[in-house]
Amino acid sequence: MPRGFTEGEKKRIITLLRQEGQKLFLQYGLKRVTIEQLAQAARIAKGSFYSFYQSKEELYMDILDFCQREMYKELEEALRANRTQGKQLMRAVIRNLLQSMKRFPLLRRTDQETLELLYRKLPPGVLEKHLSTDTALIENLMRHGVRFLYPPELVAKCFQQAAIAGFQMDQADPDREQVLLLLLEGLVEKVVADEE
Repeated sequence: MPRGFTEGEKKRIITLLRQEGQKLFLQYGLKRVTIEQLAQAARIAKGSFYSFYQSKEELYMDILDFCQREMYKELEEALRANRTQGKQLMRAVIRNLLQSMKRFPLLRRTDQETLELLYRKLPPGVLEKHLSTDTALIENLMRHGVRFLYPPELVAKCFQQAAIAGFQMDQADPDREQVLLLLLEGLVEKVVADEE
């Protein structure tokens, strides 16, 4: 972290970079946003940006991770109140997450082109960390009564790929959300054990 910033300033700058970065990424897309724009929006010098993030792609991924963590927190509250198990619970989880995504437009806007850019530009460790968040969700669902037929990491990768396939559709397509729901629910049938 940069020398000269207090802990409070560091937190404020990261929050500002996330908020302003999300606005810029939504307006212009990852490719067209510059480090200068991000730094200016956060009211810091361009050089200071690199004290917080190594690249704009790293900031973008941090925003996605932040949104995902928020969604998972909300989901945890719903899981605590839930009384279903197995496939029924998994379907409810998928619907909950798809509903939550409406409040996180950057998650919904992330398309195949953006994902390819992230995979090219980010170090493997960043993407592995993101996968571990999804794997942790699968493990949490197991604690809530969902029995998977495959190891958690494999299940997480399957759900990621199904979601990516749904995100590849044109955002203006009125069937996009239904297609994504069908892909994810079809996956539930293959990876979740039947209730006994």
